[in-house]
Formats: sequence, structure tokens, C-alpha cells
Amino acid sequence: MRNLKTIKLALLFIGLVGCNESAPQTLEDIEKFKLETKKDNLRTMFLGAINLCSDIDYSNYLDNPRSNEEYKKGGNCCSNSVQKPYISLAEYYVYAMDGDRSISINSDNPFKLKEIRKQWQEKIEKAEEEAKDYDSKALVYKGFRNVSVNTYDVPSGKLIINQSILIDFGGRQGNWYGKLDFRYKGGKSRHVKDLDISADEAEKLFDYFEENKTHPKFPPSKQLNTIITYALEKPEPDHRLGLLIVNVKKVEFYYPNGWDNKVGEIVFK
Repeated sequence: MRNLKTIKLALLFIGLVGCNESAPQTLEDIEKFKLETKKDNLRTMFLGAINLCSDIDYSNYLDNPRSNEEYKKGGNCCSNSVQKPYISLAEYYVYAMDGDRSISINSDNPFKLKEIRKQWQEKIEKAEEEAKDYDSKALVYKGFRNVSVNTYDVPSGKLIINQSILIDFGGRQGNWYGKLDFRYKGGKSRHVKDLDISADEAEKLFDYFEENKTHPKFPPSKQLNTIITYALEKPEPDHRLGLLIVNVKKVEFYYPNGWDNKVGEIVFK
């Protein structure tokens, strides 16, 4: 017999996928959908970063893992944002998307590394070509129920959120691995205090929360989906060993059943 947590999870996702026959219906399909969304978000960031860093030449490091001494001489924010021994974003992308740990396993064997990198060359070139279609100044991250509504303030006409906007790749992963290291513009994430929407629209939203709550004896979960538009940037030249920078430009808020029914948006200067 399924436990309460499993049943609640199923009910949550019924609201997400709707009732059409092509949507995932089983818990297994639902979990797969979540993982694919997370993987697509990471793929987008990777390809945007590869495009941003397309001017970096890694040819001097192909025979070895990225050593500390080499790193001091030729390191940059693009290589600093990936884990050692991977030397380039495209190289780490192959590992992250395919789950091929060959370079990591053979990091102490320069002869094997050279052979593996030769084998990976076609995949790396394919990633670099694909990255040309990803504008690093306008990348998109889809957040699933990653923002919670506190309440609605009727006099001011504001939906109270009071939450940081995070781009997150944590949690369980499927057939992919890794993540890019980055920091937020200005050293901290964007914070959303509230959102302007009319009382009529707010009432519709709260009615939706009530109609789709998972347990009649408890308050509904008031969560929203988001689409976060962000730019990837390089730090100042004198901080070449720093990390890539995420600059969040816009957050769009949606009903928690997908990314079609929009609640509102906030554009950051």
C-alpha cells in the first residue's frame, strides 16, 4: 500500500501534467519528467557558457589534467567553473551529459588522457557547434514549484513572496552528473519581495491553490513555477581565476501546473 507521501506526490503532479493522454501518468514517468527538466536547465547553462568562453584556447593542456601550476599560468574563469581534471567547459559537458568518467578515472595517466581526448573530439566539436545557438546574455532556467506565496495584501494589491530567486541543480540526478560553479552578480542572488497583481487575479490563484490542495485538513501548498531569464558573464580581467557570473534579469511566475498560465513578472535593472 502506498504511503501518504507517495500519494501526495502523485496528487501534486496530476495538477502539473493535466489529464491529456500524452502527459506522464505514472510516478516513474513523473520523476523522469522532473529529471529531464533539471537536465535541460543544466544543458542550457553549459551551452551558454561554452559560447561565452569560445575564445579560450585549451590546446596547451591537452596532455595533462589541469594542474595547479598550469592553472596559475593559464587559468581563467571558464576553466575555474568546472571540476578538475576537466580543462574546458566542452570537455566537462561531455562528462555531465553522457556520464562518461573516463578522464576523471585516468587523470594520473597523461598518455591515456591524450587518447581519451582524441576519442571525445567529435563530441566536443558538436557541443561547441550547438553552443553557437545559445546566447549567453539571454539564457532560460525553468523552475518547478521553486517559489512560495506567503499571502496577498489587498490594500496594496501585492502578492507577497519575500524569497530569493535561485538557479539550483542540487538534489537527485538521473543519467547525468556534475554542475557548473558560478556566483551571482554582486555576490548574492536576486530577492523578490512582492508582485503586483489585481485582487481578481489573486482570488483566482488562491482558489486554484484550494482546489488542488493534497489534504483537506491542511492548508494548501501555495507554490509557483518560474521561468528565470539570466545572463552568464565573465568577471573583471583582474579576477581571471574567479567563477562565471550569473546575472538574473527577469523572473516570470506561473501557476504550478506548467509554464503556460502566467501570474506576472519582475524585470531587474
